[in-house]
Amino acid sequence: GFVLMFCVFMPSVSAQSDIENVISQLESIDTLSQMQNKRNSYTASGHYDINTTDASVISKHEKARAGYETYVADMFEKRKAAQKAYDELSAEQKAQIPAELVAKLSNELPTVFKTATYSLTPRDDEYAFETVNGGAGYGYEVSNHMISGQIPQTFILVDVSDGATSWTPNGRYVYGKSNYELTYCCDIETPIKYGIHYKRVNLEDSGYFNESESRHIRAVLENSYPFVSMDEMKASLRKGGMDAAFVDSLTRADMIAAVQMSVWTYANIFGDAADGLEYFASIDVPKNIGLYFTALHDYTNEVWDWLPGKRQRSFDARAQYRVNTLAEYLCGLSAVDAKKEQVVITKAEIVDTELKSLNDDIYNITLSVMLNGGGDKRDDIEISAVAYTENEDGTAKVTGSAVKKAVREKDNYRISVAARDGDTIKVEINGKQYLSKGVYFYEPEGGREASQSLVGISEGYTNVKAESETVFNAPEYSITVPDSFSIIEGEKKNLGVTVQPNDGIVMPKYTSSDESVVTVDLNGNIKGIKPGEAEITVEFNNGEVRIIPVVIAEIPRPPKRHDVCFGKTDGIGWYEVSVNGGDFFPQGPNSTLQVTEGSVLVVRVQDMWIDDEFDFYVNGVKVPMDPANTITVVVDGYMLIGALSMDVEVPDAKESFNLFEIIANAFREFFAWIASLFD
Repeated sequence: GFVLMFCVFMPSVSAQSDIENVISQLESIDTLSQMQNKRNSYTASGHYDINTTDASVISKHEKARAGYETYVADMFEKRKAAQKAYDELSAEQKAQIPAELVAKLSNELPTVFKTATYSLTPRDDEYAFETVNGGAGYGYEVSNHMISGQIPQTFILVDVSDGATSWTPNGRYVYGKSNYELTYCCDIETPIKYGIHYKRVNLEDSGYFNESESRHIRAVLENSYPFVSMDEMKASLRKGGMDAAFVDSLTRADMIAAVQMSVWTYANIFGDAADGLEYFASIDVPKNIGLYFTALHDYTNEVWDWLPGKRQRSFDARAQYRVNTLAEYLCGLSAVDAKKEQVVITKAEIVDTELKSLNDDIYNITLSVMLNGGGDKRDDIEISAVAYTENEDGTAKVTGSAVKKAVREKDNYRISVAARDGDTIKVEINGKQYLSKGVYFYEPEGGREASQSLVGISEGYTNVKAESETVFNAPEYSITVPDSFSIIEGEKKNLGVTVQPNDGIVMPKYTSSDESVVTVDLNGNIKGIKPGEAEITVEFNNGEVRIIPVVIAEIPRPPKRHDVCFGKTDGIGWYEVSVNGGDFFPQGPNSTLQVTEGSVLVVRVQDMWIDDEFDFYVNGVKVPMDPANTITVVVDGYMLIGALSMDVEVPDAKESFNLFEIIANAFREFFAWIASLFD
């Protein structure tokens, strides 16, 4: 019995010992918050910046920082060991550990927002983002570059388009989950003012930096935290060629400080710097001494960033190197253009007006409206147009108005409105636009003088409003229409109807009086169908009508050509032929001459024996000679001409003709066979 009791008792003692060991380790470690607050225990008097030469001041700061960093390193090792011991316990053993001790293992710092509710002023227009009074220490990643409130920070914006009058932060910043937006400052000259409302616009439309600078700022932010996670950013940096050990050493503070510096580089360019890096907010740039004596954010949430005490800063060459190196890398990234779905509608441009109809002094005007940015099926955007004149008392006399909904992926819209000469035509764009994840500029209401300009990463719905105005002047024009028009059967031509100036009236409605003779399209192009006459009616949208007589001529056909064969008989040397009054030329016996139908041939013969007597025969019929011993014939088909002595039989015309056809057909069949070889 004693042995059995001993065997049962030993595991219980061991288990209890494990539990007590874990409790002891947990009691000996500090929470992240306690580690954070421990920084204040390591104090050093006096400022230590890059210009400090007092060895005693430098020594105090370095000793204080070294003490804190030693404490942090030792504490993280103890926390790691305590975590390992706790993980090795069974579920039953873990249940015996006090919850408050287990909580000390948490690697998540609680939000450092003050536990407060902030008042908001709702807006239902485009200025739907409000700055809240969350200075240094209020937000998880809100930060100062130094104590002075005039120095730029990263700032919080809250969307107030939902009508809420108050806001309570929902914890540390997580992109896409937090109920606020984190932005970087891009104006080192203008301080922030809280309670100011901002609208979201394109970087390129900010008016604060040019298109090239905008594209570089977009490149910086799209490749950086919080657009991508810290791990994703580090992976991208390694892929981009940065040293892996260096990348692993980067902290969140380093990343955001470098991003802020890079934004300033392109957002605050002074002078004509050839490399575009005139302003680079780095610790070791002499021009910044006295203005910024540290380029690092005061990230009070980061445990490993030593803060030597209120209104004290300590220069750290290691952090300087990390931030400057990363900032230089980010500034060297290739510029990036905004994608179509990342473009905010910020303007509506009226590109033309067209006269549709005229009724007394009222015109129906078609406006072609160009929107800056394509649509999305989730958009809810309305285009409205109104034509009016302003009365003496300041009220408006409206001539006409119209409204149209914008649709997906369409930039150009045509909207018609009635107007009188001299009316002001105003186009407005209102509604909600859905934007994909991108980099945007936040413009304060009242412009740059009202508050600091900001840039940030965002997506989702944004209120948009844009407007454009033009004064309508009724056009004076002249119309040119041909008196008549002639074309050939099957031919196509334009009638050439013109209106000057051509932006007043839309080259009109065309109709044909007989489409079996001539047809006409919407652009005044006519086509001759068959020979004949018809009329084209031209109706203009101002009520004018013109009629154009059109004659369609028959297609001119080329004259037929015929073969004339000259026969060979005894005693004939050669023939001599004149065609249509031309000079005589020799034509050998048994030869063929091809001439146009209707040609006039004069034929004479040169014989081989002098004083031979010959008769002329054409197609076997004897033809008398004139006194010059010639014959004259008009070609109207195949002809066989022969000059024969009295003793020679007359050749049979039909047989000769058949022989000619046989030879011609043989040639046709031969060439057809050759062609078939290539089919």
